[in-house]
Order: sequence, then structure tokens, then C-alpha cells
Amino acid sequence: AASIAGASWGCRVAPLANWLMQARPTRTLLELLFGLDRRVPPPRFARQTVRQWFQNRRRQRATAPASKDHPQIVYFVDTWTNFYHPEVGQAAVRVLEGLGYEVLVPDTRCCGRPLVSKGLLTEARRLAAANVAVLAPYAERGIPIVSTEPSCASMMLDEWPQLVRTSAARCVAQHARMIETLLATALQKSTRRAAVPRTLLYHGHCHQKALTGTTDALAILSAITSGRAAEINSGCCGMAGAFGHEVEHYEVARAIGEQRLFPAIRARGNVDLVISGFSCREHIAHHTGVNARHVVEHVAELFF
Repeated sequence: AASIAGASWGCRVAPLANWLMQARPTRTLLELLFGLDRRVPPPRFARQTVRQWFQNRRRQRATAPASKDHPQIVYFVDTWTNFYHPEVGQAAVRVLEGLGYEVLVPDTRCCGRPLVSKGLLTEARRLAAANVAVLAPYAERGIPIVSTEPSCASMMLDEWPQLVRTSAARCVAQHARMIETLLATALQKSTRRAAVPRTLLYHGHCHQKALTGTTDALAILSAITSGRAAEINSGCCGMAGAFGHEVEHYEVARAIGEQRLFPAIRARGNVDLVISGFSCREHIAHHTGVNARHVVEHVAELFF
């Protein structure tokens, strides 16, 4: 809760907060106090969160007549997308609306993944229970719940039913999915074609590989590039949540990326890099200087 509150304030004063957090004295202090390696720049706060953008958009559209023809869908706005990469959330909303959905953004909380990664299961269970209470009414009505962050999707699909052993938690898990899963099916039925074919190289998130696989993401990328998409034959990027930020793990995290992923990125030529996970994006940017974008950003750019 404290970290979410801090991120919220960081976005409110983003220019100042980013300057302060990127400053060498601050990064040195974070290393001394919390063991966060000074060499890794903290993610930059966005000036406007996804939730703020969505609320403003909804107010602007309040005068438009409501349509009963649009099926509803819930977009689970994760912490990373909301505070640091709102462009991913904005792209997701545009794509879902472009596919004919009425997008709902309930007042959910952090999925609890950071707590689980540190073994704080009691606190994670509280967050899971709170999120299940918010999302269960939608799931019970058969409304799909999508996420753009693999680590959050894996929490909904796998950990929440174990942390909150109720029929409501199981119902939420049954209706939760990565946005790629939904888009892969939608694009198969669509007659849309990429306006400008391009080549894309994809790196999948570990939670995604372990739980749902990367077939859907590759199907989407292939559909929007007329078959010019490939997946990097790599394992973990090395970040693994906070692992790559910690002094004691910095060199190990870098070495993991250097095994196969980073060399493939450096040798890719004039090819855009695509990811699904926040950690992957940040780790790749730090060690290779390459700015990767989410699958849904590419779909939004080419189709919506």
C-alpha cells in the first residue's frame, strides 16, 4: 500500500519525482538503505496514469448514447502499466473498443505479485481477497477479465485460487486471461490486415511461458505483419521482478540476459522488438539501450 501511495504521488509531481529518483545521490541512498543497485535506473513515473486517462475519457464520452450491442470486458489495470507505462493501457483500451467491447476498469488493487515474490503471503492474501471481491461480480456474469501484464495474469489464474480458496476466486480465474489470448482469437476472425508489413522480434515473459505459452502472442504478431514475426530463443531476461535491481544479484541478472537474449537483440538489425512484460522491458532497456514495446501497442498502432 505504501509503494502504491508513493507511486501515486510520484505521478502527481512526475517531472520533479523523476529528476529526484534518477539523481545519483538518491540512487546511492536507495542502494545503502534498500540494496537497490545504483546502476539500475528506477522506472520513470508517468504524468498521467491509465486510470486518470480512462476517467477523463469516460467523462468526455458521457453525453454519447449508450449501446446495448457492445459486450462488456474488464481490463485489469496493473500497477506497472498504471504508473509507469500508461501507453500500454491506453493501447489496450483502444484495441478492445475497436473490437466492439465496452471496456470496464474496476477499482482493483495490486495483484500481490511483489509480495508473493518476497514470501509475504499473508499480505498477498489480503490483496487477493480484495481483488476477488471486486472482480467476482463481473466473472459471475460471464464477463471476461483481461490483463496486459503476464505476472498479474498469472496471479489471477494460478495464485489467487490458492490464496483465496473460494468459489469466487475460482470463478475469477476461469474468466481471466492475457489480452493476447483474446486478441489472437479476434484477429483470426477479422479481415483486418497490416497496412505496412514490418518485421517484429518477440521476447516472452517467464510467467507467460510457464502458464499460457507464447503461441497467442506470436499468432497476433504474425497476423499484423503478414508473417514477418519470430520469437527469440531465450529463457528469462534476468530481471525476475526485483531480482535484477538488487546489488547482490545485479551481475547474475545481467549474465542471464547475456546468455542468449541480449546478443540476439543486438544482432537483430532493423527489426522492432516486442515484449509482454514490464520487467523484460526495463531490463532490456537498461542493458542493451533498446526500447521494446508491448504486443498491444503494435496492434493499436496498425489497426486502431
